[in-house]
Amino acid sequence: MGATDLLLTLAEISIAFVGFSAVIVIFRQFAGGEFSEFEHLQVAVMIQGGLLSLFFSIVPPLFELLPIPPVHAWRFASAVQALVSAAWLISFLRKRRRAVEISPALDASRVGYFLRMGGASAIIFALLLNSLITPESLVKPIYCFGVVWFLGVLGWLFAAAWRIWGRTASREE
Repeated sequence: MGATDLLLTLAEISIAFVGFSAVIVIFRQFAGGEFSEFEHLQVAVMIQGGLLSLFFSIVPPLFELLPIPPVHAWRFASAVQALVSAAWLISFLRKRRRAVEISPALDASRVGYFLRMGGASAIIFALLLNSLITPESLVKPIYCFGVVWFLGVLGWLFAAAWRIWGRTASREE
């Protein structure tokens, strides 16, 4: 499987992820569940993240249509992914801080949180290097790894949200 095929498969997974997240939210609302500030953040992050993964998956094939060497298209896509991911991460951290101020009990899992944020920072740094100086043979794999990491973190967040929503739903009954 080539890098472009992998990205198109990841795009399909991203679409499924966003759709499934939306269905879960709808079921939760039909069940009469109210969302806390933190749960609103989780839903927003899951849907935004899924759409960003979709975007990151189609950027390199789109840039390959330009009249530039393919490696430059992938380098440019790496810069785009790094900058958009950094902006999104900063936005997430601000929103998370506000949600935790409202409900401090949600800040219990600091180790996992710092591991994910450290991993995200490392991926962003690797993507920036990928856009500038990485050997040509590694440009596509590093870019694809960035998209896979992004989707993996969203999958973890979805699993965490599922646990929280399940606990809240059982308390509401």
